[in-house]
This record gives sequence, C-alpha cells and structure tokens, in this order.
Amino acid sequence: MRSKPTPQIRAIWISLVSVRELWEIPPPRTLNSSRLSVSVPVGRFALTDSLTDSDYRYPPWISKGDIEIDDATFSPYYDRTAVCVFVRIDIETVSEYQTQFLEAVTVDTKSKDRIPGVTEILVDELFSPTTDWRGGVTEGGGTGDETIASDTLTDAIVAGQKAATKDVQEKIDEIRRSASRAADSEFQEHRQLQEQRINDYHNELASLSNRLQNASTDIDGANSQQQRVEALEKRQELKTKKEGLQAELEELLHEKEQGYTQKRRDIYRRHAIEVNTQPITFTIVTYERGEIEFSVGTGDRTAVVRTPYAIGAGVTNEVQCDNCHTQLSTENPISMRAGRLGCQNCL
Repeated sequence: MRSKPTPQIRAIWISLVSVRELWEIPPPRTLNSSRLSVSVPVGRFALTDSLTDSDYRYPPWISKGDIEIDDATFSPYYDRTAVCVFVRIDIETVSEYQTQFLEAVTVDTKSKDRIPGVTEILVDELFSPTTDWRGGVTEGGGTGDETIASDTLTDAIVAGQKAATKDVQEKIDEIRRSASRAADSEFQEHRQLQEQRINDYHNELASLSNRLQNASTDIDGANSQQQRVEALEKRQELKTKKEGLQAELEELLHEKEQGYTQKRRDIYRRHAIEVNTQPITFTIVTYERGEIEFSVGTGDRTAVVRTPYAIGAGVTNEVQCDNCHTQLSTENPISMRAGRLGCQNCL
C-alpha cells in the first residue's frame, strides 16, 4: 500500500483552442494541431520513491521468468519533468449521436514519451473521489519550482492530445465504419430511387408517344377547322411535354453514367466524422530517474540485475542478456541455471 504524504500540486487550468480532426468518408483523416496559449506553472506534484512506498513496476522479462525477486533497491540520480493532461475527445457524425471520452495521459516534456505508470498513480491515488490527498494540496509554488518554457509545455500537451486520441482509435474506427455503412446505405437508396425514376420516365415517354400518334390521327381525321386546330394544339402540347421529359431523362442518364458523383460526394460529406480533442486541465509532475537493482535467485542461488529505472515509468531501457546479449522480453525472460544467470534463449 502506497504511503500518502502531503504532495505539492496545483491543477493548472488552461484555455486552449481545439485540435480538430476532420474525417471525410472515404478519404483518410488529417490532424491539424493548433498552437496553445498556456499559463506559467506555479505548482507541481513530486513523484518520488518514498511516495510510491517502493511499489516498483517489474518488467515482464523478470516477472515472467522462472526466478524469484528477493528484493529491489532504487537509487535516484536526477528528476525529469512530465505533464499529466486530461483530454476531452468529442466524436460527432450526422448518423450517430455525439460520443465523448475523457482520457488522462502523461508525457515527458523532453522525450515526449508516454508514461502510463505515472498516469495510473495520479488517477488512482490523486484524482480518486475517495482520496485524502487533497487535504495536502497547496496553492503556492512551493520550493523547487522550475519554469517550463511555453513551447516545451505546448509540445508536450499536443503530444498528449495525440496519444489520447490513439487510445480511443479503435472506437473512432468503429464509429467511422458505422458512418461509412450509413453513407453506403443512403447512396444505395439514392441509386435505387434514380433507377425507378428512369423507368418512370421511359414509361411516361412511351405513353406520350402513343398520345402523339393518336393526336396525329385526330388531325388527319378532323371534320372541321375547329377540330383540326384543337388537335394541332394538343399535339404541340404533348410534343413540348415529351421534349421536357426527354431532357430530364438525358440529364438523369448522364448522372447515372458518371456514377452520381456529386450526390455521392454530398452524402459522404454529410456522414463525415469530426473528432475534436481539447485539453481540459493539466498537472506538472516531476519524477525520479535513476537505477534499480533487482536481487533475484532460485533456491539458495542469487544474483543482481541492474538497469535504468524511473519512478512510475518502470525500466526505461531495453535490457540484454549478459550471457548471450539477446534482448530480454516477455518471450525471452531472464533465467538461472546452476547459479548461472542468463535467459531462456541461452540456458
């Protein structure tokens, strides 16, 4: 169980322009990042070894192996700065109600790498509704504050927005596929309607042709000048109507030949997905980096493994087997045979 000292922290609120992604179906999405206007940080949360009560994050290449971890000792060398940003993600389409997500992401201000472990600690311990840490939150800058350049902070927050969007990418893709299916269905309905209209035009034109033929028969068989004039007027009226319908049919057939391009474009544009990401608030976090020493063994045989480590982040570097120099991983964990330390690849 982690101890709960009094941290110095201030959640710094910012007014930011949304970073907007506009997706049109089927073209791929684009991401337009806006520059952010941020306030000068006046507080921070110090994530230290004592704060986590030596609750270390064991790498899978050691926890998945056939050895036991007897002890772990962390030696801090220096502090790094990160930003924990809460990002609201809005997804809107015309075919589905608005969907919202709130994602927390922590990003190192120098490397822009994500630090999931720091986020977990902050969300679980600091921002939990039942936490008693808030009683120790102070408003002042406290000691040890360092000014973070606005551009550096901005870049870290933008990196956090992109990372938060990536976290819900599967849901975004699902909504995009749903919107695409809705657009496909609407366009198919439009095509079927146009096919019906074309058939109706052909039927109407065939009927008009018959009526014109009857009008010509009436003209030839008129018994008086008055009947002939009326028949001529009727034929002209039918000819005008037929010419109009033929023009409309030709335009419709041209649209069909072109694949109803404009209508298709309009339908798919209306079903486009719009994704807006906006940072709601962020916290400056300092966390310790250094080296961790794992004491491992089997039975009465023990050995020591040292590797770069960061509080909240875990092991920060890739580690190779000292014996065969193969990279350690979940599939190739550390191992010990007859007191000899290596990996499953070489032992």
